[in-house]
Amino acid sequence: DIVYGDADAKEQLDAAAVDFSIENLTPQVAGAISSFSSAFAIGGNPLIAAGIIQNAFINKGLAFNVHELSVTKNQSKALIAGRFAYRADVQPVTIGALSVTVPEVIVQNTPLDEELKHFVQMGTLKVSEGVYTSHIVFEPDRILANGIVIQDGL
Repeated sequence: DIVYGDADAKEQLDAAAVDFSIENLTPQVAGAISSFSSAFAIGGNPLIAAGIIQNAFINKGLAFNVHELSVTKNQSKALIAGRFAYRADVQPVTIGALSVTVPEVIVQNTPLDEELKHFVQMGTLKVSEGVYTSHIVFEPDRILANGIVIQDGL
């Protein structure tokens, strides 16, 4: 079972899946990703590994492609897809982008229900025919959702 929510109101999901790929992954970068993860688990210093990963991302074309991340509940599927790759050839420089679709039925009567309605009012989330959608863009110093800045001065 896949469970989310707080201890008093757990929600059951039917399934969760992810399909992703990594481009330009060298053995050195793979080792750095492993070291980075391990450093947090065992209390080490992840800065050297983080530097190797950052260099590969910015200078060597390391890219993470999320072909599809899905969560299914009551035969309805929420989807996320996108790509994280440093793009200095476009202005403004981008780091990545994600498209998100979530059927309302998945979040109805959950703690997320009211929060998502707030995002619709802000314009960072759209709802049409019972489906929430957003396009999220990551830039070096800010994050935008549907063209609206949601985090600035990173």
